[in-house]
Amino acid sequence: MLATIRRVKEAAKLAYNLGVKIVSSSGDGKKAKRKKKGSTNVPGTYLGFSLQASRCLIRLLGAQAGDVVCLEVFDDVGVERLDGSRVSEQSKSNQTYNPLTDRAVDLWKTLANWATAVKEGELDVENTHFELVTSRPAGGPIARSFRDAKTPDDALTAIAAAHAKLFKPAVKTGEASISESLSPQLSKFFGIDRNLAIGIVVRFSYQAGAGDTYAELKAAMRRELVSEENCDDVLIWATGWVKSEIDRLLQQGKPARIREDSFRSKLLNYVRTHDRHEMLHSVAGSVEVPMLQPEDDMLTYVKQLRLIEADDEDVLYAVNDFLRASIDRTHWSAEGLIDERSIEKYSKELSRSWKNKKEQVRLAHPDRPQTHQGKLLYHGCQEHSISLDGYPTQPHFTRGSWHALADDESIGWHPNHKDELNQQSKQGGGDQELKK
Repeated sequence: MLATIRRVKEAAKLAYNLGVKIVSSSGDGKKAKRKKKGSTNVPGTYLGFSLQASRCLIRLLGAQAGDVVCLEVFDDVGVERLDGSRVSEQSKSNQTYNPLTDRAVDLWKTLANWATAVKEGELDVENTHFELVTSRPAGGPIARSFRDAKTPDDALTAIAAAHAKLFKPAVKTGEASISESLSPQLSKFFGIDRNLAIGIVVRFSYQAGAGDTYAELKAAMRRELVSEENCDDVLIWATGWVKSEIDRLLQQGKPARIREDSFRSKLLNYVRTHDRHEMLHSVAGSVEVPMLQPEDDMLTYVKQLRLIEADDEDVLYAVNDFLRASIDRTHWSAEGLIDERSIEKYSKELSRSWKNKKEQVRLAHPDRPQTHQGKLLYHGCQEHSISLDGYPTQPHFTRGSWHALADDESIGWHPNHKDELNQQSKQGGGDQELKK
Protein backbone atom coordinates (compact mmCIF):
# COMPACT_ATOMS: atom_id res chain seq x y z
CA MET A 1 0.00 0.00 0.00
CA LEU A 2 2.86 2.36 0.87
CA ALA A 3 4.46 1.72 -2.52
CA THR A 4 1.18 2.59 -4.20
CA ILE A 5 0.89 5.83 -2.22
CA ARG A 6 4.47 6.81 -3.13
CA ARG A 7 3.73 6.13 -6.78
CA VAL A 8 0.64 8.29 -6.71
CA LYS A 9 2.52 11.16 -5.03
CA GLU A 10 5.34 11.05 -7.58
CA ALA A 11 2.95 10.99 -10.50
CA ALA A 12 0.90 13.79 -8.99
CA LYS A 13 3.96 16.05 -8.86
CA LEU A 14 4.46 15.59 -12.59
CA ALA A 15 0.85 16.41 -13.39
CA TYR A 16 0.62 19.40 -11.08
CA ASN A 17 0.99 22.06 -13.75
CA LEU A 18 -1.59 20.37 -15.96
CA GLY A 19 -4.14 19.97 -13.19
CA VAL A 20 -4.44 16.25 -13.89
CA LYS A 21 -5.68 14.02 -11.11
CA ILE A 22 -3.60 10.86 -10.72
CA VAL A 23 -4.77 7.79 -8.86
CA SER A 24 -3.54 4.28 -8.46
CA SER A 25 -4.30 1.92 -11.27
CA SER A 26 -5.47 -0.55 -8.65
CA GLY A 27 -8.50 1.71 -8.21
CA ASP A 28 -10.07 0.45 -4.99
CA GLY A 29 -6.88 0.68 -3.01
CA LYS A 30 -6.60 -3.05 -2.59
CA LYS A 31 -3.11 -4.47 -2.45
CA ALA A 32 -1.93 -5.19 -5.93
CA LYS A 33 -1.18 -8.80 -6.66
CA ARG A 34 2.53 -9.33 -6.58
CA LYS A 35 4.08 -10.64 -9.74
CA LYS A 36 6.23 -13.67 -9.48
CA LYS A 37 9.84 -12.72 -9.86
CA GLY A 38 11.34 -14.30 -12.94
CA SER A 39 14.77 -15.88 -13.12
CA THR A 40 17.62 -13.58 -14.06
CA ASN A 41 19.52 -16.51 -15.52
CA VAL A 42 17.90 -16.32 -18.96
CA PRO A 43 19.17 -15.95 -22.53
CA GLY A 44 17.81 -12.40 -22.75
CA THR A 45 20.08 -11.28 -19.91
CA TYR A 46 23.14 -12.66 -21.69
CA LEU A 47 22.04 -11.07 -24.96
CA GLY A 48 22.01 -7.68 -23.27
CA PHE A 49 25.62 -7.99 -22.16
CA SER A 50 26.60 -9.57 -25.49
CA LEU A 51 25.02 -6.67 -27.39
CA GLN A 52 27.20 -4.17 -25.53
CA ALA A 53 30.40 -5.94 -26.60
CA SER A 54 29.12 -6.11 -30.18
CA ARG A 55 28.25 -2.43 -30.06
CA CYS A 56 31.80 -1.70 -28.87
CA LEU A 57 33.14 -3.47 -31.95
CA ILE A 58 30.73 -1.62 -34.27
CA ARG A 59 31.81 1.68 -32.70
CA LEU A 60 35.48 0.78 -33.17
CA LEU A 61 34.93 -0.15 -36.81
CA GLY A 62 33.28 3.22 -37.42
CA ALA A 63 35.57 5.25 -35.16
CA GLN A 64 37.30 8.45 -36.20
CA ALA A 65 41.04 8.96 -35.78
CA GLY A 66 41.83 9.45 -32.10
CA ASP A 67 38.52 8.10 -30.78
CA VAL A 68 38.39 6.01 -27.62
CA VAL A 69 35.52 3.52 -27.27
CA CYS A 70 34.39 2.63 -23.74
CA LEU A 71 32.27 -0.08 -22.16
CA GLU A 72 30.42 0.73 -18.92
CA VAL A 73 32.56 3.81 -18.24
CA PHE A 74 30.02 6.63 -18.46
CA ASP A 75 27.28 4.59 -20.21
CA ASP A 76 26.62 1.15 -21.68
CA VAL A 77 28.87 2.09 -24.58
CA GLY A 78 30.64 5.40 -25.02
CA VAL A 79 32.88 7.22 -27.47
CA GLU A 80 35.36 9.92 -26.43
CA ARG A 81 36.63 12.15 -29.22
CA LEU A 82 39.71 14.32 -29.56
CA ASP A 83 37.63 17.51 -29.59
CA GLY A 84 36.26 16.68 -26.13
CA SER A 85 32.82 15.57 -27.33
CA ARG A 86 31.25 12.27 -26.34
CA VAL A 87 28.71 9.77 -27.57
CA SER A 88 26.68 8.28 -24.72
CA GLU A 89 24.95 5.11 -25.91
CA GLN A 90 22.33 3.00 -24.17
CA SER A 91 21.96 -0.46 -25.75
CA LYS A 92 18.73 -2.43 -25.50
CA SER A 93 18.30 -6.08 -26.50
CA ASN A 94 14.60 -6.23 -27.33
CA GLN A 95 13.77 -9.80 -28.25
CA THR A 96 10.04 -9.72 -27.61
CA TYR A 97 8.99 -6.13 -26.95
CA ASN A 98 9.25 -2.56 -28.21
CA PRO A 99 11.34 -0.44 -25.80
CA LEU A 100 10.44 2.81 -27.57
CA THR A 101 6.68 2.95 -27.09
CA ASP A 102 5.35 6.06 -25.39
CA ARG A 103 5.04 4.36 -22.01
CA ALA A 104 8.01 1.98 -22.32
CA VAL A 105 9.98 1.95 -19.08
CA ASP A 106 13.22 1.37 -21.02
CA LEU A 107 12.77 4.58 -22.99
CA TRP A 108 12.13 6.73 -19.95
CA LYS A 109 14.71 4.96 -17.82
CA THR A 110 17.30 5.77 -20.49
CA LEU A 111 16.25 9.43 -20.57
CA ALA A 112 16.19 9.48 -16.75
CA ASN A 113 19.74 8.06 -16.59
CA TRP A 114 20.99 10.74 -18.95
CA ALA A 115 19.12 13.41 -17.01
CA THR A 116 20.78 12.27 -13.78
CA ALA A 117 24.23 12.13 -15.40
CA VAL A 118 23.81 15.63 -16.83
CA LYS A 119 22.40 17.04 -13.59
CA GLU A 120 25.30 15.60 -11.56
CA GLY A 121 27.93 16.80 -14.04
CA GLU A 122 28.98 13.35 -15.27
CA LEU A 123 28.00 14.30 -18.82
CA ASP A 124 28.24 17.72 -20.43
CA VAL A 125 24.95 18.23 -22.25
CA GLU A 126 26.57 20.67 -24.70
CA ASN A 127 29.23 18.16 -25.77
CA THR A 128 27.40 14.86 -25.63
CA HIS A 129 25.33 13.01 -28.23
CA PHE A 130 22.74 10.74 -26.65
CA GLU A 131 21.98 7.59 -28.62
CA LEU A 132 19.63 4.72 -27.83
CA VAL A 133 20.26 1.54 -29.81
CA THR A 134 17.91 -1.44 -30.00
CA SER A 135 18.73 -4.86 -31.40
CA ARG A 136 15.40 -5.19 -33.21
CA PRO A 137 12.96 -2.82 -34.94
CA ALA A 138 11.38 -0.41 -32.47
CA GLY A 139 9.82 3.01 -32.32
CA GLY A 140 7.06 5.19 -30.98
CA PRO A 141 5.53 8.66 -31.47
CA ILE A 142 7.29 10.33 -28.54
CA ALA A 143 10.65 8.75 -29.35
CA ARG A 144 10.32 9.89 -32.96
CA SER A 145 9.35 13.43 -31.94
CA PHE A 146 12.42 13.65 -29.68
CA ARG A 147 14.66 12.29 -32.43
CA ASP A 148 13.32 14.77 -34.98
CA ALA A 149 13.71 17.81 -32.69
CA LYS A 150 16.82 19.59 -33.98
CA THR A 151 16.39 23.00 -32.34
CA PRO A 152 15.66 24.10 -28.75
CA ASP A 153 12.18 25.28 -29.78
CA ASP A 154 11.45 21.92 -31.43
CA ALA A 155 12.69 20.13 -28.33
CA LEU A 156 10.56 22.23 -25.98
CA THR A 157 7.49 21.55 -28.10
CA ALA A 158 8.22 17.81 -28.15
CA ILE A 159 8.75 17.66 -24.38
CA ALA A 160 5.52 19.56 -23.66
CA ALA A 161 3.57 17.33 -26.04
CA ALA A 162 5.02 14.20 -24.43
CA HIS A 163 4.11 15.45 -20.96
CA ALA A 164 0.56 16.26 -22.04
CA LYS A 165 0.14 12.90 -23.76
CA LEU A 166 1.41 10.88 -20.83
CA PHE A 167 -0.85 12.61 -18.33
CA LYS A 168 -3.88 13.26 -20.54
CA PRO A 169 -7.06 12.50 -18.54
CA ALA A 170 -8.86 9.36 -19.57
CA VAL A 171 -12.13 10.07 -21.38
CA LYS A 172 -14.37 8.14 -18.97
CA THR A 173 -12.72 8.37 -15.57
CA GLY A 174 -10.86 11.67 -15.84
CA GLU A 175 -7.81 9.88 -14.44
CA ALA A 176 -4.43 9.02 -15.99
CA SER A 177 -2.66 5.80 -15.09
CA ILE A 178 1.10 5.81 -14.49
CA SER A 179 2.66 2.45 -13.66
CA GLU A 180 4.75 2.06 -10.54
CA SER A 181 7.89 1.28 -12.54
CA LEU A 182 7.41 4.18 -14.95
CA SER A 183 6.64 6.93 -12.44
CA PRO A 184 10.15 7.45 -10.97
CA GLN A 185 11.70 7.55 -14.46
CA LEU A 186 9.30 10.26 -15.60
CA SER A 187 9.99 12.16 -12.39
CA LYS A 188 13.73 12.18 -13.03
CA PHE A 189 13.48 13.37 -16.62
CA PHE A 190 10.69 15.93 -16.33
CA GLY A 191 12.03 17.07 -12.98
CA ILE A 192 15.40 18.39 -14.17
CA ASP A 193 16.10 21.92 -15.29
CA ARG A 194 14.18 22.66 -18.48
CA ASN A 195 17.27 23.73 -20.42
CA LEU A 196 19.05 20.48 -19.57
CA ALA A 197 16.06 18.43 -20.74
CA ILE A 198 15.96 20.45 -23.97
CA GLY A 199 19.71 19.89 -24.48
CA ILE A 200 19.26 16.12 -24.15
CA VAL A 201 16.38 16.00 -26.63
CA VAL A 202 18.16 18.19 -29.21
CA ARG A 203 21.08 15.76 -29.13
CA PHE A 204 18.99 12.59 -28.89
CA SER A 205 18.78 9.92 -31.57
CA TYR A 206 17.90 6.26 -31.72
CA GLN A 207 18.90 3.44 -33.98
CA ALA A 208 16.72 0.35 -34.36
CA GLY A 209 18.47 -2.81 -35.47
CA ALA A 210 17.07 -5.42 -37.83
CA GLY A 211 17.36 -8.27 -35.33
CA ASP A 212 20.66 -9.57 -36.71
CA THR A 213 23.62 -8.01 -34.91
CA TYR A 214 26.04 -10.32 -36.70
CA ALA A 215 24.86 -9.01 -40.08
CA GLU A 216 25.39 -5.44 -38.84
CA LEU A 217 28.91 -6.34 -37.71
CA LYS A 218 29.64 -8.01 -41.01
CA ALA A 219 28.46 -4.97 -42.96
CA ALA A 220 30.69 -2.73 -40.83
CA MET A 221 33.62 -5.07 -41.40
CA ARG A 222 33.05 -5.10 -45.16
CA ARG A 223 33.43 -1.32 -45.09
CA GLU A 224 36.98 -1.99 -43.92
CA LEU A 225 37.60 -3.55 -47.36
CA VAL A 226 37.69 -7.09 -46.00
CA SER A 227 36.92 -9.60 -48.73
CA GLU A 228 33.62 -11.46 -48.55
CA GLU A 229 35.26 -14.88 -48.36
CA ASN A 230 37.37 -13.89 -45.34
CA CYS A 231 34.94 -11.56 -43.58
CA ASP A 232 33.66 -14.22 -41.18
CA ASP A 233 37.15 -15.21 -40.04
CA VAL A 234 38.21 -11.59 -39.52
CA LEU A 235 34.98 -10.83 -37.66
CA ILE A 236 35.45 -13.79 -35.33
CA TRP A 237 39.00 -12.61 -34.60
CA ALA A 238 37.91 -9.00 -34.01
CA THR A 239 35.08 -10.04 -31.68
CA GLY A 240 37.47 -12.18 -29.67
CA TRP A 241 40.10 -9.44 -29.53
CA VAL A 242 37.63 -6.84 -28.23
CA LYS A 243 36.32 -9.21 -25.57
CA SER A 244 39.85 -10.20 -24.50
CA GLU A 245 40.90 -6.55 -24.32
CA ILE A 246 37.86 -5.66 -22.21
CA ASP A 247 38.47 -8.62 -19.89
CA ARG A 248 42.15 -7.73 -19.55
CA LEU A 249 41.43 -4.13 -18.58
CA LEU A 250 38.70 -5.04 -16.11
CA GLN A 251 40.85 -7.72 -14.47
CA GLN A 252 43.54 -5.07 -13.97
CA GLY A 253 41.00 -2.80 -12.30
CA LYS A 254 41.10 -0.35 -15.20
CA PRO A 255 38.18 1.16 -17.12
CA ALA A 256 37.35 -0.66 -20.35
CA ARG A 257 38.60 1.98 -22.78
CA ILE A 258 39.94 0.91 -26.20
CA ARG A 259 41.82 3.35 -28.41
CA GLU A 260 40.84 3.44 -32.06
CA ASP A 261 44.47 3.45 -33.22
CA SER A 262 45.32 0.39 -31.13
CA PHE A 263 42.36 -1.56 -32.51
CA ARG A 264 43.00 -0.36 -36.06
CA SER A 265 46.64 -1.44 -35.94
CA LYS A 266 45.74 -4.92 -34.70
CA LEU A 267 42.93 -5.25 -37.23
CA LEU A 268 45.05 -4.17 -40.18
CA ASN A 269 47.80 -6.54 -39.17
CA TYR A 270 45.36 -9.45 -38.94
CA VAL A 271 43.59 -8.58 -42.18
CA ARG A 272 46.82 -8.17 -44.09
CA THR A 273 48.05 -11.44 -42.65
CA HIS A 274 44.95 -13.45 -43.46
CA ASP A 275 43.13 -11.53 -46.18
CA ARG A 276 45.37 -10.41 -48.98
CA HIS A 277 46.74 -11.58 -52.29
CA GLU A 278 49.38 -8.96 -52.86
CA MET A 279 53.06 -8.74 -52.05
CA LEU A 280 54.57 -6.66 -49.29
CA HIS A 281 55.72 -3.73 -51.36
CA SER A 282 59.20 -2.42 -50.74
CA VAL A 283 59.59 1.21 -49.74
CA ALA A 284 63.37 1.12 -49.94
CA GLY A 285 63.08 1.81 -53.65
CA SER A 286 66.39 2.41 -55.35
CA VAL A 287 68.32 3.07 -52.15
CA GLU A 288 71.80 1.90 -52.98
CA VAL A 289 75.31 2.18 -51.60
CA PRO A 290 77.51 2.78 -54.69
CA MET A 291 80.77 1.54 -53.17
CA LEU A 292 82.17 -0.10 -50.07
CA GLN A 293 83.57 1.99 -47.25
CA PRO A 294 86.50 0.95 -45.01
CA GLU A 295 84.19 0.86 -41.97
CA ASP A 296 81.96 -1.73 -43.68
CA ASP A 297 84.55 -4.39 -42.86
CA MET A 298 83.79 -3.79 -39.17
CA LEU A 299 80.23 -5.06 -39.65
CA THR A 300 79.77 -8.62 -38.44
CA TYR A 301 77.82 -9.82 -41.46
CA VAL A 302 80.56 -8.45 -43.72
CA LYS A 303 83.19 -10.25 -41.62
CA GLN A 304 81.17 -13.42 -42.14
CA LEU A 305 81.43 -12.96 -45.90
CA ARG A 306 85.15 -12.30 -45.70
CA LEU A 307 85.58 -15.61 -43.86
CA ILE A 308 84.45 -17.44 -47.01
CA GLU A 309 86.54 -15.17 -49.23
CA ALA A 310 83.58 -13.38 -50.83
CA ASP A 311 84.71 -10.77 -53.33
CA ASP A 312 83.93 -7.05 -53.08
CA GLU A 313 81.06 -7.32 -55.54
CA ASP A 314 79.26 -9.88 -53.37
CA VAL A 315 79.94 -7.81 -50.26
CA LEU A 316 78.55 -4.66 -51.92
CA TYR A 317 75.38 -6.57 -52.89
CA ALA A 318 75.11 -7.76 -49.30
CA VAL A 319 75.44 -4.24 -47.84
CA ASN A 320 72.69 -2.96 -50.13
CA ASP A 321 70.38 -5.90 -49.41
CA PHE A 322 70.93 -5.49 -45.68
CA LEU A 323 70.14 -1.77 -45.85
CA ARG A 324 67.02 -2.11 -48.00
CA ALA A 325 65.63 -4.98 -45.90
CA SER A 326 66.17 -2.93 -42.75
CA ILE A 327 64.27 0.05 -44.22
CA ASP A 328 61.37 -2.16 -45.33
CA ARG A 329 61.21 -3.98 -42.00
CA THR A 330 61.02 -0.70 -40.08
CA HIS A 331 58.36 0.77 -42.38
CA TRP A 332 56.14 -2.32 -42.44
CA SER A 333 56.27 -2.57 -38.67
CA ALA A 334 55.37 1.10 -38.23
CA GLU A 335 52.43 0.70 -40.62
CA GLY A 336 51.12 -2.32 -38.70
CA LEU A 337 51.68 -4.67 -41.66
CA ILE A 338 53.89 -6.90 -39.54
CA ASP A 339 54.73 -7.13 -35.86
CA GLU A 340 57.52 -8.51 -33.67
CA ARG A 341 56.01 -11.98 -33.68
CA SER A 342 55.96 -11.96 -37.48
CA ILE A 343 59.66 -11.08 -37.62
CA GLU A 344 60.53 -13.64 -34.94
CA LYS A 345 58.66 -16.37 -36.79
CA TYR A 346 60.29 -15.37 -40.08
CA SER A 347 63.77 -15.42 -38.52
CA LYS A 348 63.18 -18.87 -37.04
CA GLU A 349 62.12 -20.18 -40.44
CA LEU A 350 65.27 -18.75 -42.02
CA SER A 351 67.43 -20.26 -39.26
CA ARG A 352 65.80 -23.65 -39.72
CA SER A 353 66.40 -23.54 -43.46
CA TRP A 354 70.02 -22.48 -42.89
CA LYS A 355 70.59 -25.42 -40.55
CA ASN A 356 69.18 -27.88 -43.08
CA LYS A 357 71.22 -26.45 -45.94
CA LYS A 358 74.37 -26.45 -43.83
CA GLU A 359 73.91 -30.15 -43.10
CA GLN A 360 73.24 -30.90 -46.77
CA VAL A 361 76.49 -29.15 -47.76
CA ARG A 362 78.45 -31.01 -45.10
CA LEU A 363 77.11 -34.40 -46.21
CA ALA A 364 77.46 -33.74 -49.92
CA HIS A 365 80.91 -32.09 -49.82
CA PRO A 366 82.79 -33.32 -46.76
CA ASP A 367 86.17 -33.08 -48.48
CA ARG A 368 85.81 -29.59 -49.88
CA PRO A 369 87.71 -26.73 -48.19
CA GLN A 370 85.74 -24.93 -45.52
CA THR A 371 85.66 -21.71 -47.53
CA HIS A 372 84.12 -23.61 -50.46
CA GLN A 373 81.57 -25.23 -48.17
CA GLY A 374 80.74 -21.76 -46.88
CA LYS A 375 80.26 -20.37 -50.38
CA LEU A 376 77.97 -23.25 -51.31
CA LEU A 377 75.90 -22.64 -48.19
CA TYR A 378 75.80 -18.88 -48.73
CA HIS A 379 74.70 -18.98 -52.36
CA GLY A 380 72.20 -21.73 -51.62
CA CYS A 381 70.58 -19.53 -48.98
CA GLN A 382 70.65 -16.46 -51.23
CA GLU A 383 68.43 -18.28 -53.72
CA HIS A 384 66.01 -19.42 -51.02
CA SER A 385 62.72 -17.55 -50.50
CA ILE A 386 60.32 -17.59 -47.52
CA SER A 387 57.06 -15.66 -47.17
CA LEU A 388 56.78 -13.25 -44.26
CA ASP A 389 53.64 -13.99 -42.23
CA GLY A 390 51.98 -15.16 -45.45
CA TYR A 391 53.20 -12.24 -47.57
CA PRO A 392 55.40 -12.97 -50.59
CA THR A 393 58.46 -10.73 -50.28
CA GLN A 394 60.84 -9.30 -52.82
CA PRO A 395 64.22 -11.10 -53.16
CA HIS A 396 66.31 -8.35 -51.55
CA PHE A 397 64.31 -8.65 -48.32
CA THR A 398 65.06 -12.34 -47.89
CA ARG A 399 68.73 -11.83 -48.75
CA GLY A 400 68.98 -8.87 -46.38
CA SER A 401 67.30 -10.89 -43.63
CA TRP A 402 69.93 -13.63 -43.99
CA HIS A 403 72.58 -10.96 -43.44
CA ALA A 404 70.70 -9.61 -40.40
CA LEU A 405 70.89 -13.07 -38.83
CA ALA A 406 74.58 -13.32 -39.77
CA ASP A 407 75.14 -9.90 -38.20
CA ASP A 408 74.03 -11.13 -34.76
CA GLU A 409 75.82 -14.46 -35.35
CA SER A 410 72.60 -16.49 -35.23
CA ILE A 411 73.87 -18.10 -38.42
CA GLY A 412 77.14 -18.11 -40.34
CA TRP A 413 78.58 -19.22 -43.65
CA HIS A 414 81.93 -20.62 -42.63
CA PRO A 415 81.57 -24.08 -40.95
CA ASN A 416 83.43 -22.70 -37.91
CA HIS A 417 82.23 -19.12 -38.10
CA LYS A 418 81.95 -18.58 -34.34
CA ASP A 419 85.54 -19.70 -33.65
CA GLU A 420 86.84 -17.68 -36.57
CA LEU A 421 85.03 -14.53 -35.46
CA ASN A 422 86.23 -14.98 -31.88
CA GLN A 423 89.78 -15.34 -33.13
CA GLN A 424 89.43 -12.14 -35.18
CA SER A 425 88.04 -10.36 -32.16
CA LYS A 426 91.00 -11.40 -30.04
CA GLN A 427 93.44 -10.37 -32.73
CA GLY A 428 91.65 -7.05 -33.12
CA GLY A 429 91.88 -6.48 -29.38
CA GLY A 430 95.58 -7.28 -29.44
CA ASP A 431 96.17 -4.87 -32.29
CA GLN A 432 94.44 -2.15 -30.33
CA GLU A 433 96.70 -2.81 -27.33
CA LEU A 434 99.82 -2.59 -29.56
CA LYS A 435 98.60 0.75 -30.93
CA LYS A 436 98.33 2.04 -27.39
